[in-house]
Amino acid sequence: MRAILIAILLIAVSAGPLYAQSDGRGKREHPDRRGQLEKLNLTTEQKGAMRDIRIATKKQMIDVRADLQKKRLAVQEILAEEVPDRTAFESISREISDLQLRQKMLLFDSRQEVMQLLDAEQKELFREMQHHRMMMREERRNGRRPAP
Repeated sequence: MRAILIAILLIAVSAGPLYAQSDGRGKREHPDRRGQLEKLNLTTEQKGAMRDIRIATKKQMIDVRADLQKKRLAVQEILAEEVPDRTAFESISREISDLQLRQKMLLFDSRQEVMQLLDAEQKELFREMQHHRMMMREERRNGRRPAP
């Protein structure tokens, strides 16, 4: 029973990075958002500020993802031990949760920074575009083709 539980846990821990694998060209597949951003009619200053926010967020995310990978490897090492250390497992699992929360907060903060750059009309259009993307993502998760 314990071996089955450990096997299931290993699969769950390793499934996250596998799910996020690239399409083989170094980029994850996602719709082209340039056309959507053009609808916002951003000024040159807004485009530059958004680029700076995006780059800063990506740099921080690289560090967080690397830390997550290291923690997941540490979990695998613990589970591979003859007698896995429950306390160490719990500690690293909490650290993984904290890193996952940090990822979400980085995305939240960058979105808030972007929203501060936009005027009222642009904010409304941006929210509509995000809602549309979320709906498409949800449809893909449920195995349906997204409507254009």
